[in-house]
Amino acid sequence: MRIASDGQDRHQAGRLIALCLVFMLSSPLVGAQPAPAGHGPDESATAAPESVPVPESLSRYVEFSDGPGPGGRTGRSVRPWTADEKQKVLECLTVARQQAPGLLVRAAAYGRIGLYRAQGCEHVTASACAMFKSSRQKPEILFFDRFFFPSYYYQVRPNVTNRVWATVHELAHLADVGGKIAASRRWASLTGKLIEQAHFLSCEQLWVSDQLCRDKGVPTAYATRNLTEALAEFATAIAFHHEAKINPQVISFVKEKLFALPYDPDPSIPLAMGAFKLMKQGKLEAAREAFDQALKIDPDYADAYWGRQLLEIRISERNKANANPQLN
Repeated sequence: MRIASDGQDRHQAGRLIALCLVFMLSSPLVGAQPAPAGHGPDESATAAPESVPVPESLSRYVEFSDGPGPGGRTGRSVRPWTADEKQKVLECLTVARQQAPGLLVRAAAYGRIGLYRAQGCEHVTASACAMFKSSRQKPEILFFDRFFFPSYYYQVRPNVTNRVWATVHELAHLADVGGKIAASRRWASLTGKLIEQAHFLSCEQLWVSDQLCRDKGVPTAYATRNLTEALAEFATAIAFHHEAKINPQVISFVKEKLFALPYDPDPSIPLAMGAFKLMKQGKLEAAREAFDQALKIDPDYADAYWGRQLLEIRISERNKANANPQLN
């Protein structure tokens, strides 16, 4: 804009500015900060909550919850779902069940998956977050604003949108209770060196680094973060038949551990879950016995081993307190 160079121009410019201010102040849009097109949650997401029935094919696996939920564990509070948001999640879960039914069965093997809507997460870069360790008694997925962005619906890979990809990715995390599969020696031997070699290719330009990683047999740059994220990304790529250049042994391992049906739950997992529950109840000796049983079945069960060590610390603290009542 050219700056006025004489008194008349200044007067006219001043009137124009004043008129603009009057118009802005009288407009109902003042104070609103609409997100750029394609970068904010859908307008329909602000509609009043409505009842959306969960299809019978999914009702045994998932349930929507308006809270209280996992907000305290992630630093995020939760809010009620809208009908539109529920519908989008159900559409993604339906695709996930069709592409990898064994994955959904495993993810809900120890309880229906609680689905929560995060509140106040406009700047969170993640779209969703799955949470389920043996110390927790219920699998959960927390959905952030990004998941519902219109731009998150576009296809960046053939036959799959970002939204669906993220859903299957989180289900893969839940299916690996306690991280047993990702922490296994077999998974490390199959992918450890591979993702380490591809890690240096990761960069801010995800389109570029993704392609470079795929050339190395790793589905995405995100898979190079660690073995846990690698398992979820490999599982998602295999579910949608994006298997080009992936080691056939990796494909067989993922299908066996995450997709194959029928599925027999690992007996060590409910033992460890029960042990954590007993520990919270103060039944330390009973918890020790349950942890020992879980580790007898699977000596490499990292969650159970960690819980067992934590339990010994609790027992030691209790014994010290009993020996020195004045410290209580």
